[in-house]
Amino acid sequence: MVDRTVAHARSLGLNIETVAPFQLAAPLGGIWPVVSQTGVAWLLARHSDWKDKVAPAIAEMASAGAGYTARDYLDALDTIAAMRQAFEDFFERYDFLITPATAAMPWPAGESHPPIIDGKPVGPRGHAVFTPFANALGLPAISLPCAIEEDELSVGIQIVAARDRDWPLLAFARAYENRLFFHRWPPCLRIDGAS
Repeated sequence: MVDRTVAHARSLGLNIETVAPFQLAAPLGGIWPVVSQTGVAWLLARHSDWKDKVAPAIAEMASAGAGYTARDYLDALDTIAAMRQAFEDFFERYDFLITPATAAMPWPAGESHPPIIDGKPVGPRGHAVFTPFANALGLPAISLPCAIEEDELSVGIQIVAARDRDWPLLAFARAYENRLFFHRWPPCLRIDGAS
């Protein structure tokens, strides 16, 4: 569906270049646990009554985050600084970066995450491999639905812009929203079971 949306964008005259393999965000995989888990540990340390108010997975993140050293965190910040420069160089050549919004097709609403992606078991954040780099680098990003066929579930693409290019990103999304993204909402179901 992402490929179909990109092909449709090309048919509208957009110049889109495929960059594969895309390695600019790869260093984040090694440091994201440090950044995310120390962040959770820092946040929860400011609230003494948090233990009964967070899910076990969040408590585990806080516990793991408390085990990192200042050196671990500073090394992670160095990696982010190097990535920031690499992305600045990338955005000197390209206006936007388009990725899938998630690494998995839609999964049942009752499940917090897909347990298997591409035949491999994954954890609770395994589907979210395309979005953390924008968060870590402070890059503006927007997710828009892809074109889908009648029997398909909705998926999205993420469009990322250079730092401080929020308005051009929003203008692009607005300009192409109706031409590129043909989203059909599924019929609504009432939660109370009433018809």
